[in-house]
Amino acid sequence: MANPPASSGDDLALDVVFQGVVAGITGLPGSLVRPSFQVVPPVQPGVEVDWCAVHAAVCAPDDNVYEQENETGDGLIQISHEQLEVLTSFYGPNALTYARRLRRGLAVAQNRFALTALCIAFVGTHAIRRVPEQVNKQWIERQDMPITFRRKVVEVYGVMSLQIAGVRLFDDTKAVDKTFPVPPEST
Repeated sequence: MANPPASSGDDLALDVVFQGVVAGITGLPGSLVRPSFQVVPPVQPGVEVDWCAVHAAVCAPDDNVYEQENETGDGLIQISHEQLEVLTSFYGPNALTYARRLRRGLAVAQNRFALTALCIAFVGTHAIRRVPEQVNKQWIERQDMPITFRRKVVEVYGVMSLQIAGVRLFDDTKAVDKTFPVPPEST
């Protein structure tokens, strides 16, 4: 059994990446772009404050995985791709304005450079949906916009390469009983 892989798909780092992208493109302060689900949730801003909650809602795998031996022969590199559905929920009196700003901003190549450097590609946005929430008998404006991304994930397994082995072939009739070196010796 191989050791657990070292992966480029760290969840916490992914939250930080999307928080930074949303804050950078929309102009919302970083403190007002938050992960949707937190162990200790911060106090929710008032109804007059514009803010955003972000989380990766779906992570769909790519069934085509590429494997190659590590150059040093002491591991296996596995490369795959995932499709991420990131849900952005904008709150406040200008929620729709900020959702539209993010949608338009993601279409600008320069705004995606940080994602590209992390092997994350922007695929597209989905419809912005108005889904107001009632909190303490008061309606709060909310606009949800799912965004699709694809990312490359590289995992390194500590699987040792099989360089040389002796293979013994035999059958029940004892007609074959010979040991062969693998790989075969050069003649």
